[in-house]
Amino acid sequence: MDATLQRTRTSDGIELYFPPLRDAGTALALGAFGVLCTVLPLAAVYALVPPGVPVPYGLLVLALIGGLIAPFMLCGIAFVCLSIYMVANSLSVAANSTRLLAVRRLCGFAVSRRQLQCSGIAAIEADVPARFQNAFSTETTYRLIARAKAGRGGNVVVAESLRGSAQMEQIKRELESACGLRVQAGIL
Repeated sequence: MDATLQRTRTSDGIELYFPPLRDAGTALALGAFGVLCTVLPLAAVYALVPPGVPVPYGLLVLALIGGLIAPFMLCGIAFVCLSIYMVANSLSVAANSTRLLAVRRLCGFAVSRRQLQCSGIAAIEADVPARFQNAFSTETTYRLIARAKAGRGGNVVVAESLRGSAQMEQIKRELESACGLRVQAGIL
């Protein structure tokens, strides 16, 4: 069984659960980069304004380099927050012949609940998000998005952290079958 996906077949469809910590390696890399982006500017400020220098000199140096350091540190903090989010979030998806329901949780608390009626789904499409790719791996990581028909609501992420095209295609087929999309298109 894949640690990034728990799949349960129900009498009328399928349930998918993508647990927290499924992208721990990617989150660790982002977090480490964020910490470096935050700590290195602080070290530079400490080197340029050591303790004991006159206050006007220190303020002048901080004013001159603050325009470079502050955005760099803010980006570092944003990367750390993104890595925490990646580790702490989970996704639950339930699909049957009438609807597709996706619930995103952060630390166990539901933060997003998205639903599409199966009749309102135009297609389920694969996407390759850059944040989940690993430079040291030859395997592509995919997510699946249920695209809504025009005027029928927004798109819904229905699967993520799918390793390789084979797993992505299998989950896509199962979701399409559960929602009756393959029957509607005349493929089945």
